[in-house]
Amino acid sequence: SCSQSFPCAGRAVRNAFLSHGPYPAKDKIHLARIIRRSYVGVELVQWLCEQCVYVRCRTAAVRVWQVLLELGVLLSVDQRVVFSDSNSYYQFSFEECDSASCEFRSNEGEWPEAVRLLLQLAPYVQFRSGGGANSP
Repeated sequence: SCSQSFPCAGRAVRNAFLSHGPYPAKDKIHLARIIRRSYVGVELVQWLCEQCVYVRCRTAAVRVWQVLLELGVLLSVDQRVVFSDSNSYYQFSFEECDSASCEFRSNEGEWPEAVRLLLQLAPYVQFRSGGGANSP
């Protein structure tokens, strides 16, 4: 079932941010090309801290976004492998779950539960990425 699927949970968080986030998408010039519909790491972290009851600090928010980065739901414009609570730019992938019965897709209000699921992965991702929120 999709209620235990990490990629579906990641897409639910992405969709909630895109639907309800107060931060407009930005266009960034990077290596002589324009990167459209991108968002800044600081804003992603701030939104999650303000909107999700399960995220009590910026470090927890960074871990959730790191999981999304590793799942390929979030993409680093600078090709970084470690999510940064900084002015680094990120974009979202736009793939969706193919299951018609995906709980996260059919009920947008479930996204905080998606965050709770993703936080279960966070300790393993943090370990693999080799550092905390302030890693380069």
